[in-house]
This record gives sequence, structure tokens and C-alpha cells, in this order.
Amino acid sequence: MKLLNWIALALLLAGLPALAAKPSCLKAKPEDPKTTKAASVSQIEVILNAIPTPAGDQNLGERLAGLDIRARQITYGPVTLDEVCTSNGILKMGDVYYQFITTEAGEAISRQCPIAAMFSLVKRGRHWLPQDRTGNYLINGICKAPDIVP
Repeated sequence: MKLLNWIALALLLAGLPALAAKPSCLKAKPEDPKTTKAASVSQIEVILNAIPTPAGDQNLGERLAGLDIRARQITYGPVTLDEVCTSNGILKMGDVYYQFITTEAGEAISRQCPIAAMFSLVKRGRHWLPQDRTGNYLINGICKAPDIVP
């Protein structure tokens, strides 16, 4: 009987590291996301001008202006624990999620890359990570959904 107890204890202890990897997700309570809306031109410009494009010669505000697209509203806020737990490792605590609503792209742009009037980016530290095809096209100039690797 003691041998069975030792085996059960060993199996329990072997499973603890897997449980310890995400202890906070096991007891996650729903959170109210704390979001902020930027709708004034000055608020929107500050945010857009802070987002570099990889070429380094433009920021997102200049890129949108060059494509004759205007940002109407930006909603942003830290990701919640629930979002982190359900993202399959894509989102991390400390990430800030940004959702942009813009004017429709002109026909010339739509022929190059059919983009939507809404796109999302995640800010992780100093990096801006596109979350969809439109964001990837506007940030990186690549007309495909980004390869999101956890």
C-alpha cells in the first residue's frame, strides 16, 4: 500500500510544474477591460506619430497620410488576464491592445491590398505587432496576415 501512495505522490509532484506554469489562469476572474478612446485629432496624431514603420523613415501617421487614409478613432488598453489566458500564448501580460478605425482606403490602394477600415496592433515593450492583414500592410508593407508566433 505504501508503494501505491509513493507512486501517487510522485505522479502528483510530476504534474505540479505544468500547473505552476499558469497558476493565475486557473483562477482568473473576469475583468473589466480598461480602455481609452482617442477621438480628437491631436490625440490620434500623438499615437500615430509614436508608431514607427520598419523602414524607419516614416511613422504610421505619415504612412496613412501617404495612402490618403485618415484615422477616425483609436481605442487602446492593457490586455486582461483572461485575454492572455485564452490567447494560446500570443498575448502577454503588459501588452497594450490598440484598435484603429479609419476612413476607407481608395480604389488604388484596395487593388494593391484589400484592407479594412479597422485594424489592430499590440504594443509589447518598444515593438508594435500587427494582428491582422491590414495592420501588417500598413506597418510592414506586406499584404498578408502576420505570422503570429507565441
